[in-house]
Amino acid sequence: MAIDFETAFFAWQSSGLFTVVLPFLLVFTLVFAVLQKVKILGEDKRVNVIIAIIVGLLILQSNFAVAAINNFLPNIALVLVVAIMFIVVLGLLFVGDDDKWKGVVGGWSTVIAVIGIFWALTFDSFNEIWNLPPWLFLSDSAKATLLVIFTIIVVIWLVTRDSESNKEDSFYKVGILKK
Repeated sequence: MAIDFETAFFAWQSSGLFTVVLPFLLVFTLVFAVLQKVKILGEDKRVNVIIAIIVGLLILQSNFAVAAINNFLPNIALVLVVAIMFIVVLGLLFVGDDDKWKGVVGGWSTVIAVIGIFWALTFDSFNEIWNLPPWLFLSDSAKATLLVIFTIIVVIWLVTRDSESNKEDSFYKVGILKK
């Protein structure tokens, strides 16, 4: 007998698991953990459990709070997955304490890793199209404004930097610029 996980998932959804049980468990766990750590009500676990249950049930009374939790958490989960994948990719690139990964090679490897993660997030392989976020579609005037701002920042940095005392700057530590 095969298990149909999609049907089970939709059954959980229709029974209120995602709109009632999970927000309650999340709020209960967070409130209980904070009360246990801070010990604002003393050492008694039973008091902390009762307070956490009450706060968790009160959150369920607010449709806005439950909707905010249900809309917010998937986005945070996506951010966590992207951050963990970025750390995994960097961990694959920078294994060991080899000096070969410091400097320009390490910088370019990081840039390529960021581009690869961006590609993985935005490319729809089924339709073979790019699903870029709308904020990347800038008008010509916005692109010109950003270019001018970037140019001004670079010029200010070049004029105000002290060439002798800035040898310990992060650009030199990373290896982008040579001493």
